Amino acid sequence: LAVLAVVTIVVLAWVAVLRRQIRRAEARVRVLFAAIPHPAYVFDLKSLQFLEVNDFAVEHYGYSREEFLNGNAAEMHPAEEEERLKKYLRQGHPDRDASGEWKHRTKDGRLLDVELTFQTIDFKGGKAALTVAQDITERKRAEESLRQSQADFAAAQKVARLGTWRFDRVNNRVTWSEELYRIFDIEEAAFGKAYESFLGCVHPDDKARVVETNRKANETGHPFDFDYRILTRTGEVKHIREIGHAVKGPAGNVVGLFGTAQDVTDRIRAEETLREQQILLKSIINQIPYSIFWKDRNGVFQGCNEHFVREYGLESAESLIGRTDHDTAATSEEADSYAACDRRVMQANTPLLNVEETQTRPAGVYATILTSKVPLHNGKGEVTGVLGIYADITERKRAEEALRHRTVELERSNAELEQFAYVASHDLQEPLRMVTNFTQLLAIRYEGRLDRDADDFIRFAVEGATRMQALINGLLSFARVKSRGGELVPTDTEAVFTRSLATLQVAIREAGGEVTHDPLPSVFADDVQLEQVFQNLLSNALKFRNSKPPRVHVSAGRDGSEWTFSVRDNGIGIDPAYFERIFVIFQRLHTRQEYPGAGIGLSICRRIVERHGGRMWVESAAGSGATFYFTLPVLSASQDECARGVAAGSA
Repeated sequence: LAVLAVVTIVVLAWVAVLRRQIRRAEARVRVLFAAIPHPAYVFDLKSLQFLEVNDFAVEHYGYSREEFLNGNAAEMHPAEEEERLKKYLRQGHPDRDASGEWKHRTKDGRLLDVELTFQTIDFKGGKAALTVAQDITERKRAEESLRQSQADFAAAQKVARLGTWRFDRVNNRVTWSEELYRIFDIEEAAFGKAYESFLGCVHPDDKARVVETNRKANETGHPFDFDYRILTRTGEVKHIREIGHAVKGPAGNVVGLFGTAQDVTDRIRAEETLREQQILLKSIINQIPYSIFWKDRNGVFQGCNEHFVREYGLESAESLIGRTDHDTAATSEEADSYAACDRRVMQANTPLLNVEETQTRPAGVYATILTSKVPLHNGKGEVTGVLGIYADITERKRAEEALRHRTVELERSNAELEQFAYVASHDLQEPLRMVTNFTQLLAIRYEGRLDRDADDFIRFAVEGATRMQALINGLLSFARVKSRGGELVPTDTEAVFTRSLATLQVAIREAGGEVTHDPLPSVFADDVQLEQVFQNLLSNALKFRNSKPPRVHVSAGRDGSEWTFSVRDNGIGIDPAYFERIFVIFQRLHTRQEYPGAGIGLSICRRIVERHGGRMWVESAAGSGATFYFTLPVLSASQDECARGVAAGSA
């Protein structure tokens, strides 16, 4: 018993010591637990009930200590993570499997990104998990922001066709961004990282310049900005703009290069196209036979074309730049007038077109110019200056004046011709009729009563008087083609031709001839005169025939703004040497005994056609028939509609 008592006393003393040590250990744990600079808590591994929580957790999550100890660890997680937590805890080693990134819910409902560290401990006689939660919400946001920035940067590089690169000079290693592989059309896995791999992409003609630029940058440390070309694996040539600077080590020596490379192919091509267009535009402006100039809003010349330089005796187009009208005009009055005109055009923002002015040239000669000015604008539509065009119309004005005089003279001459024709028809016809009548009486009364010579003389006198009367009537008709012609109106040439054909039916039948035609158009014409043209041409085709029965065909074809009519026959033809002579008044190629006539019909036809704004000519060869052509203008849309109405009414 004594021994048992001693053992009991020793055991109790040891237990008391152990309890004091446990209390001291728990006190130290609590001190350490409270000192953890992150939210920390202990929960039972079976029930997940919170057993302990530090002040950081209370402050960080917003729950009171009592709310923590009355809850469990699963309630801290969103629903989608509860099962994950229970699964890891069931495995019995949460410190191995459950550590990592989780979501925690605060009292006010916010979700925090946390990194949990689990440690299995013995606590109050059971297994518990000591958990430290490090709030990584801001870090996650920063990482997400960084990822987004990197994505945005990559997208910006793709949009700008710009990539970044780094050259490690020490290790001869090149590092490219993803966009550079796309620009250079190279797969990253197939690209060697050495500097020589990059040089292999450079266009052979630019390789020496690239090497020299990089060498200078390595030696001097100076930044660089230059363009070069590359060749892709498909043979495409691309233009690259490279901007870079040296990377220096702690000792100030160059250890590498860093920079950007941008695909500027489209820009280079656009610039080349723009240069070509500018060259073309400059060439066109310099080829225009008018003086062209442009000024700014202050009236200062900014340029001109070569014609302006020659017209005003300048040394060059560049010598005009920066000058004003007061430096170039012959008089101050003209300079003031030009400047005032420029201001009106710019202020009103309205073109000034085709204004005639008198200008003093450097040699003191007065010239008449036709001026047009238009306002110039920038991309915002604001008026920035004025562009002017001067056309020297001095010679044209002189020609117009001379033409006006000639027209007046021609009109006077035509009036005199018409007056002469009237006098001829009125004053000469009467005595001519008397001569004709009396010679005819002589022929009637004395034919056969005198000798044969007297009969011939009387016959010659009668024929001469008759022929003279025909010539006078023809001359009168020729003179009155324009003055006595009818109004030009929409006319159906098919109907006009039909009337001409009806008039000539007897002559056609007697000649055993045939006249055919294609469909004929409507034109703007004097139908009486047009009928006269058809009748004359058809009569000639029937008259000037050979042993074969005459065959005549009439057709019309459109050639741009005019109709070309043709009258083709199979007659005796015309030697080309006489093509113009046959249209001269009173000119004949045959005797009256062979082919009767006054020799004025074709002259009248051509005069009628010219009155209508057309032309007449012939194509032929002796013995091979002839084709007479004449043109008439095509009707406008409104005239054509009117002509269809006239034709429908006639029908």
